[in-house]
Formats: sequence, structure tokens, C-alpha cells
Amino acid sequence: MSFCRIFYLSFLNPKFRVLIYVPLVLFGSIWCSVAPPPPSYFSNTKNIINVYFAKLSFGWTATLVTIVILLSSYIYTNCNYKQVLKHLCRVVVVTAAWLITTSIFNVIRQATGRCSYPEYRSINNCTGSGGNWTDFDTSGHCFVMTYFSLLICEEVRIMCNWKALLDKLQSLQSLNESTLRKTMLQKKNVMLVTYILDIFAVISCILLIIWDLILLTTVMYHHTMVEKWIGGAVGIIIWFVTYKYWYRYPISPSLPGSGPYYSILSLPPK
Repeated sequence: MSFCRIFYLSFLNPKFRVLIYVPLVLFGSIWCSVAPPPPSYFSNTKNIINVYFAKLSFGWTATLVTIVILLSSYIYTNCNYKQVLKHLCRVVVVTAAWLITTSIFNVIRQATGRCSYPEYRSINNCTGSGGNWTDFDTSGHCFVMTYFSLLICEEVRIMCNWKALLDKLQSLQSLNESTLRKTMLQKKNVMLVTYILDIFAVISCILLIIWDLILLTTVMYHHTMVEKWIGGAVGIIIWFVTYKYWYRYPISPSLPGSGPYYSILSLPPK
């Protein structure tokens, strides 16, 4: 079994990650509710990972995914700019899903909240006056860390078959010069894009490790058991509805790799 296949099956396979996330959030939350772990650096919400990564997780993920989609679709659509824009619409879907879902979480938090000072009915006014605010605070961290991790896996895993795509493009070098100029898929362009994508593939793996760490610490230290369950479930459901259902239809942003070489990029790595 090749290293790429082992890496895909153990790290970039979204289905494998779901099999890890579900018991982690479900049973991990139960365990940490029954036997809370001792405080640590990560239980403090002001730790570096939380301040610079968790709170900016959408920015990190959206930037990474946008660059990967833009560069990779440039190659696998044969420089079809309309198709490239269609693939970029997946970023719009991610943005909308994140905005709508987090807004709903905030509405629920406000609607279910109570202040220790009855005269205050908003979180800011209550906490600003020294009151204690209690509410149902759906775990946004569990939501974004599961959703964004699965999203990154879906977008980056086509790189596992990128060499097969390059071999296919190499075999098409018999095309005459005018055709190459028309498609803009000259070898120097392909190699430059591939080099940049390799760098962002490494960055994506680092980001996945950080997202997993944040998810683990959230399960250990923050929110109630049910708040974490709902947050994680929403993230997995949105991933499933988009990548495993909607994107398979023509009226959608389409799946990563969709284009003339989809039969190559969609195969499990060998």
C-alpha cells in the first residue's frame, strides 16, 4: 500500500473522520461530564490556539479552501473560467452555512438566556453590569471544527491523485502548439500550480491537526454535554447534505475535481 493511500485513509478520508468525531463528541462529552479533567493551559479560553485559530477559524479555512479550489480547478477544468467560478461557489456555500448557523446559535442563546439581574435581558448588558448569564449555548467550536475539518478533507484529498492527473496531461502533450496555447495548460503553468498546491496541502494538514486539537479541548473543558452534541451534529449534517448529496446534482457548485479528469481525481489513491 502506497504512502499516499495510507495517508488518505488515515487522515484525509472524511468518512474516517466522521467515525472518529461521532464517538469523540458523544462519549467524550459524557466522560468529561462525569469525570471532569483537571484545569490546564487549554481550559483557559485566552490560550494562543483559541485566540489566534479558533476565533479566526472561518478566516483560516475560507482562505485555504479558496486558494486550493482556485488553483486546482484551473488545472482540472482545462482553464475553463466559467467552471472555475462554479467551483468557487462552494466557498460561498461555506460562508452562508457558517453565517446562518452561527446566527441561529446566537438567537437560541439569547432566547433561552436569563440574567441574575432580572432587569437585564441581553448578554452584554448582563455581563457588563456584573451579572451572571445562563443560557443554552450551542457549541460553535464543535460545529466549526467538525464542519471545517471535513470541508478541508473534501477539497484537498484530490491531491492524492494529482500525480495521476499530471501523467494524463503528460500523455496529452501530443496536442499541437495552437491547442496548448488555447487551453493555457502549458507544462510550466501546471508545474507552478502543482508546486503551490503542494505547499497548501501541507498547510491544510497542519490546520487539520490544530482543528482536531481545538475539538478535543472543547469536548474536555467547555460547554454542556448536549450543547456539544448538537454543535458537532450540525457540522456533520451540513457536510453530508452538501458534499454527499447536493453537490452531486448539476444545479450545484459541483464536487471537487469535477471536470474532464474527474474519473482520475475521484478514484481512491493507489
